[in-house]
Formats: sequence, structure tokens, C-alpha cells
Amino acid sequence: MEWIIREVNGNAIIEPTEDKECHFCKTKLILHDFYPQKSYNFFHADVHLKCPECSWWVTFGVPISEADFNKLSRSKYAKKPLTHELLELGLKQVEKRLKTFGYW
Repeated sequence: MEWIIREVNGNAIIEPTEDKECHFCKTKLILHDFYPQKSYNFFHADVHLKCPECSWWVTFGVPISEADFNKLSRSKYAKKPLTHELLELGLKQVEKRLKTFGYW
């Protein structure tokens, strides 16, 4: 599985390069949050994806470079739920899906 770090409104987020499906109901998972971390001299991000249908939650430990760690650590999106931030980014497909499942 591959991951990409992209810039959004001057801040970095990490996400999979391809859609991931829920293990149980096969619904497309959405990015919930990410936690950049340094353990000894090893840099990684714990990335949480969540199913908007059944609420299944999965964590991926993603190795990253020190430069990517610095970008993600400074991001205003790090270490907090991204639902509202993603909607602000104009991802109307996420908004539509969440409304369909009764989140708003």
C-alpha cells in the first residue's frame, strides 16, 4: 500500500494513493486523523481510516522521512479529526456520503 503527503491550504495531510474499502461492508473508508511520531530515529505516522457506514476503524503505521515528519507535525490537521476540515476543503463527495449516512 502506498501513501502520499499532499499540501492542502498550506498544510500537509497523509492519505492512501488508492481508495480503501471497509473489511465488513465494502464502503469506501475516509481519512479520520493522523499522528506523526518519532520513535528513536524512526519516523512514522499512525493514520486512522474510518468507515462512514458501520464505523469500523483501522490504523495504518506508515514509515515516513524526517522531512515528511516535519511537514506533518507542523500541519494544523495533525492529531485531530478531519471530518470538518475535509468539508472545508471542498470535498463535496465526502459531504454527500456523510449526509447520506445521517451524519448531518
